[in-house]
Amino acid sequence: MSIIDMGFFIKEVQMKFHDLKEKSSNKPTEVEKDYYPSLYLDQKQIPELVDFGLGDSVEFHIVAKVTSESKREGEDKSLSLEMRKAAIINLKPDRVEAEEKGLSVEQIKELNASRRKK
Repeated sequence: MSIIDMGFFIKEVQMKFHDLKEKSSNKPTEVEKDYYPSLYLDQKQIPELVDFGLGDSVEFHIVAKVTSESKREGEDKSLSLEMRKAAIINLKPDRVEAEEKGLSVEQIKELNASRRKK
């Protein structure tokens, strides 16, 4: 479930996730391989990315504007999206605590470490 604030009322909606897997082969004789499209973002765009590492799963909510669409006979419709805003949905626990308390993640880690020593 996801909650969407539409300004004047809040609506709860069920999000439907779609597998973005695609098939690829470079030559007609090659076996098709599964791959997933990549999205390149950096810490300047989304500071919370610093909390994640290789192999972690990051869940996003992205607000985008449709900049073009294409529909040719016999093909599926495709859209080009201009990504405007993004938020990480599955923030790490230290990040959530830091934001709730108005502290940095480093300060929360230090507090948690001192609590463990006691």
